[in-house]
Amino acid sequence: MNNNNNGGCLAAILAFVFIGGNIFLFTGALTDDLSDNGFAWIMVIVAVIADLAIFCWLASKIATA
Repeated sequence: MNNNNNGGCLAAILAFVFIGGNIFLFTGALTDDLSDNGFAWIMVIVAVIADLAIFCWLASKIATA
C-alpha cells in the first residue's frame, strides 16, 4: 500500500470532533445530550482543550505584536 496521505484523515477526524464539541458547548446542549453519551463528552473535552490552545496562541501573538 502507498500511504501518501500525510495525516489528512486524522486531521479531518479532529476537525469533526472540534466542531461537534463546540456545537454542544455553544447550543447549551450539555445537560440534555451529554447525560449518557460518552462520545459527546470526549468531543466537548477535545473542543475545550483546542479552544484554550487557540486562545493562548492568539494571546501570545497579540502580546508580542
